[in-house]
Amino acid sequence: MIICPKCGMEEERSMDIQQVCQNCGTVLRKYEWESGMKSIFSDRPEDKKLEAICRNMVKAGMNWYDKNPNAKPLFEHNPTVFGMVWDVNSDGASLKKAILDSTDDCSGALFQEILGTVLWIRSNGWNRYVELMREARR
Repeated sequence: MIICPKCGMEEERSMDIQQVCQNCGTVLRKYEWESGMKSIFSDRPEDKKLEAICRNMVKAGMNWYDKNPNAKPLFEHNPTVFGMVWDVNSDGASLKKAILDSTDDCSGALFQEILGTVLWIRSNGWNRYVELMREARR
């Protein structure tokens, strides 16, 4: 379901491509947080900046996939230390760069969390992610 932020019109459509509201013509942007979705990092007011960073990083990763639909990024990680992730092919390096270039404030642990989110969305779709993030909020 898509909800237009301008007129509130609800439509049963996929948001896997950018679309226009059929009621008012507002461009519905891809990979934007919608009302009712759970935060990635935190809902606490003091974490607002970090939450915005997380959302921008997810959006950067998904936009990278839009530009590289046939890419197969590969990564390895240290199973005993969260936050130690390295790319093992050029697609991995390119995706990592796209995500990290969207911020100047990212730890290894935050990168690993966002990378996992981006890879999950790539496999399952943005609409399913929105649905799960709304369910988690309840």
